[in-house]
Amino acid sequence: MTRKRNANSRIAVHLKNSIIPIILTALTVSILVLLLEYLNFDLHYGNGSSVIIFASFGVSAYLLFMLPRSRVSKIRGFVKSYIFAIIAGILGFYMLGFLPIYVVAGIVVFLVSVMISIGNALHPPAVGISLAFVFFSIGVDGIAVVLLGMLILLFLRLVLERFIYTVEKDIEWNTRRR
Repeated sequence: MTRKRNANSRIAVHLKNSIIPIILTALTVSILVLLLEYLNFDLHYGNGSSVIIFASFGVSAYLLFMLPRSRVSKIRGFVKSYIFAIIAGILGFYMLGFLPIYVVAGIVVFLVSVMISIGNALHPPAVGISLAFVFFSIGVDGIAVVLLGMLILLFLRLVLERFIYTVEKDIEWNTRRR
């Protein structure tokens, strides 16, 4: 009876730790697409501008929800890397006035990579955000969109950690005590 209860507990934990994060990943991506669509981002900055932002956030959502214990999924690293990406993207936006776009893109990727490495904020999808600022001349409006997207991701990640994830070690410990 104990083995059966333990097996059922493990199945429940597996479903809870995998199915619910998958649903939250899909929900987050849908919310972000709705946000970018609602703001008519492509209309203001050109076709494809929201695609780069969306792609970066989509990968971030997957990492944050499906691989929460990974080094690239730490909340602090996520926040720092996106802030570094915003800074480098804005610098790139202003460099476009006197440098060709391919030079600026290289500089921006270099800057973000250096900042992420030095700041120990290993969350690679942020690099895409900085390129959106350069390729589509997003400018200051992009900061609000990126910050709002970050807040959505952070909120859902905190909800996930607080209410959903169950650590399998806890179940093993509880079944041994009985």
